[in-house]
Amino acid sequence: MTGDLFLITAPGDVSFKVRGIPSKFYWDFSFNAQGSERASIEYATSIPPSTIFAWLTGVQFGSNEHAGDWSLILNYRRVGMDSIDPNLNDSDFA
Repeated sequence: MTGDLFLITAPGDVSFKVRGIPSKFYWDFSFNAQGSERASIEYATSIPPSTIFAWLTGVQFGSNEHAGDWSLILNYRRVGMDSIDPNLNDSDFA
């Protein structure tokens, strides 16, 4: 049911340098304002509020602007069951 999506998102990042290496801290947050309604239709039960949220936080060191450049990216993601449409989500986080 892709019709029961009303997503509010808040992405962002902060760039800085660590010993001259370009770095950044980044995040993304998503809230499905119709997630509880969606869950009651799909599963005919109430769900914990945490299932209507999806979020990501991470850090990147380095950049890939030129040949031979390197970067290290570390992040953690949590995708709630009714935070986004499961038909649009990929477990590989393309």
